[in-house]
Amino acid sequence: MCRCPDLGSVLLFVYTVKAGGAPAFSKNRQVFASLFEGVDEGVRWCLTNAPDVGKDVYIIDNPVTKDGWVLPENEAGTQVACGLLIVGPSEPPFFPPNQLWIITPVD
Repeated sequence: MCRCPDLGSVLLFVYTVKAGGAPAFSKNRQVFASLFEGVDEGVRWCLTNAPDVGKDVYIIDNPVTKDGWVLPENEAGTQVACGLLIVGPSEPPFFPPNQLWIITPVD
C-alpha cells in the first residue's frame, strides 16, 4: 500500500498495470508496455479513485517518483506521457481531465 500526500491519509493499493499481458513502465517520460518476452521493466502503479468525477475514474501514479499518467493531446493514438501531476487545491482535490483514466472491470 502507499500513501499519496495529495490525498491526505488515504491508503491505496499498488498494482502492476498490463497491456496485452505486458507490464506498463515509464521511460523517457512516456508510458510503454513491452510485448517482448523476457523484458520485465514493470512498475507498480498507484490507482486512486476519483469518485467525485465518476465511479470508474482513476488517477494513475508511480508511488516512488510521484509521476503520473498524462494524456498530452486529446487525439486517438496519442502516446501516454508520464510526468508531474497537477493537483488543484480543493477538497476533494481537482485533477485536470487529461490526468483522469476510466478503468472498468472486464466481464
